Amino acid sequence: MYSSPVVIALVVIGVIAVVALAVKVLPSKAQKNDQWEGFRRKIEKERQEALLAEEQIKQESERLSPEEKAALESARAELIARERAESEARREEARIKSQDAKDFAAYGPINPVMVCPHCQTKGFIRTKRIEKKGGVSGTKAAGAVLTGGLSVVVTGLSSVDTLTQSHCDHCSNTWVF
Repeated sequence: MYSSPVVIALVVIGVIAVVALAVKVLPSKAQKNDQWEGFRRKIEKERQEALLAEEQIKQESERLSPEEKAALESARAELIARERAESEARREEARIKSQDAKDFAAYGPINPVMVCPHCQTKGFIRTKRIEKKGGVSGTKAAGAVLTGGLSVVVTGLSSVDTLTQSHCDHCSNTWVF
């Protein structure tokens, strides 16, 4: 079909194209080193700025009276406590969102008008359509007898029912109807 010089030439051209693309797209080792050096310089600069700010605060606090130092420490402690509380609130909010997403995937959206038959609460019920295989369908079995078993190959004997699965987030009960 192709002569061997033509095949070799096509392979060489393909290899050259791939190498050229790799050289153009992939960063060189020098570029990577430059990026890391830039990151190192930025981190070092931020560290130096933090040390300078800390030193300035220390010098300012030495000039303060004991009452002012106490007030400053109190304000600092209050700020740290507020930041911890906000961080904890953000963490809890993220955990709740994650759990809600898992519940939505497993049980579906909340149906605000349904009442749980177990704990009698409203607004905590999640509903989701599911398909469940039933037992042997009597009509399919009768059809199989009449057709000599040919209909069993096409339709099968079991029936598939569409049901609603409900789950209560309040009492954690799950039921199907």
